Amino acid sequence: MSYRNLLLGTLLVPRLGFLEIPGVNSDLRLDVLILLATSLLPLFKKIPMKVYVIILGILFITSLQLIVFQGNVLRAFFGTGLLISIIVFSQYSNFLSQNAMLSIMKWFLIINIFLHVSDLFYSVSDVKDFSGRYGIFNQHFAFSSAITICYFFLLVNKKATTFLTIIFLLGILFSGSRGLQAGLIFSFIFYRFFNFKYFFRTALLILFSYMLYITLNYFFPENPYLVRFNLVIDLAIQSTSDIAAILSDPAFNVRLENFYQYIDFFSYTDFPIFYLIFGGGPYNFLDYSIQYGKPGHFDVLYLRILSEYGIIGMIILISVLTYFVRKIDNVNYTIMLSALLIGGIVSEALITAKVAHLFFLTSFYLAAKPNEKSI
Repeated sequence: MSYRNLLLGTLLVPRLGFLEIPGVNSDLRLDVLILLATSLLPLFKKIPMKVYVIILGILFITSLQLIVFQGNVLRAFFGTGLLISIIVFSQYSNFLSQNAMLSIMKWFLIINIFLHVSDLFYSVSDVKDFSGRYGIFNQHFAFSSAITICYFFLLVNKKATTFLTIIFLLGILFSGSRGLQAGLIFSFIFYRFFNFKYFFRTALLILFSYMLYITLNYFFPENPYLVRFNLVIDLAIQSTSDIAAILSDPAFNVRLENFYQYIDFFSYTDFPIFYLIFGGGPYNFLDYSIQYGKPGHFDVLYLRILSEYGIIGMIILISVLTYFVRKIDNVNYTIMLSALLIGGIVSEALITAKVAHLFFLTSFYLAAKPNEKSI
């Protein structure tokens, strides 16, 4: 089996949980086990020594967190294992051909959007984790982030055909991910609209998008995905004159409450300086973050990083992303990254299974094999 088929098959394995893990708000799943196993293969290839140094550094910090806070060993094991798998999985970028990378991203994009759009007309399955509503994912933010990464990788490599562009726009429009939708709109306008070279082309695209938006609202006024997208527009319009429009949004209030919970937890911990610098360890947020009255995710990328790996983790993330932007030097990549970071205000997609694997794989690939600048 080729690496292309192996990786595509691994990424498409559905979420099938079979064992509850104490202290972790997710079951042990078949797709995660296969993903972890596939991530081990690059270790049998020649990969940079710095990768092993990074892995040892993660293990060292996690061990310190366990000792200082007497943390949950299972949380540390699975959380660290996922993080290491993301790092090692990205090393496929060193020996995958361009055709293989393009094929993986194209078919992952098509299959996920096909499943997603199909759910508009009929449900693939009644099982929440394999309904097809969000492709092979079970949450809108993961689905929308994954297809964005795939599409923009194709766009950077000038392989985003008209067909792929149309289905990507359909996927994003009906994804229900308000944060990423807003991120894409703002990033696209900022990087494209204010560049005169793209002014006419962008104006036509905006006009076409507006006409499509009006048409869809006319024919599908009750569609739940369109309803969520309309909320983004309403909030944007209202917030220009009234900040209360944002503050009254229930999703915003959940995240704001979890921010206060984080501050309280940090204030009363026995080792506040250590916690601030190194964090409390994998899944530490489950000790105080609440979703629907139960322990749950922050749904804020930056707070989760601070919670798990502190200021050190945030500095490392910023450094890596800065490296990508400088090394790749492509406006389409910058648009994608900006949109994902804006979306990170209301989701943790960039550090979740498969989405993170896709992001770092494609980013390291582009950084190692820079394409022609698109500006």
